[in-house]
Amino acid sequence: MAAARVGGGDKYRLCLVGVALIVAAMGFQAAEGRSYEGVNPFCRTASYRKLCTDMVKGAGNWHEASANAMQSALELAKKLKGMAPQPQKLPETVPARDPAAQRNQVMEICKDNLDGVVDDLESSLEALRSDDVGTVRSHLSGALRTDCQDAMRESKMDFPFSRYLGTMKANIDNCLAVVMQN
Repeated sequence: MAAARVGGGDKYRLCLVGVALIVAAMGFQAAEGRSYEGVNPFCRTASYRKLCTDMVKGAGNWHEASANAMQSALELAKKLKGMAPQPQKLPETVPARDPAAQRNQVMEICKDNLDGVVDDLESSLEALRSDDVGTVRSHLSGALRTDCQDAMRESKMDFPFSRYLGTMKANIDNCLAVVMQN
């Protein structure tokens, strides 16, 4: 089979295309570098990079970054647990369809949910101290509970507290991103 001949103009166009591809690749690398500006190296895979960087508090190694992130998430979970509206004591005669009874039911679900999140984060930290990464990952995944948010959404009642649960989810998501780097 005969080789195709490339004329002088074609060589010039091929050269321009090559140069354009190189310049584009350099631009993508520069843009990628800028997206990590100010981001802790352990937070580059996190969905919430700036928040994650705050959570790991300048950690220099994976273990320290993981511990700092989990401790930060645990402190937030405990704070939210203390802020959560508590169920009210209602007379037994209040029907289950009553808005107050429904609100109480949602608050009970949220209380249980937040108790579980705190327990899972504490267990994650304990497992990290024992270098049991599998257990750390398992408990962090368990801490991503959505029962409370689901109950609030299904009740169609207004719960200002629900926006804080999204922040807690972002914190736990960041913990998983850091831990998964090991």
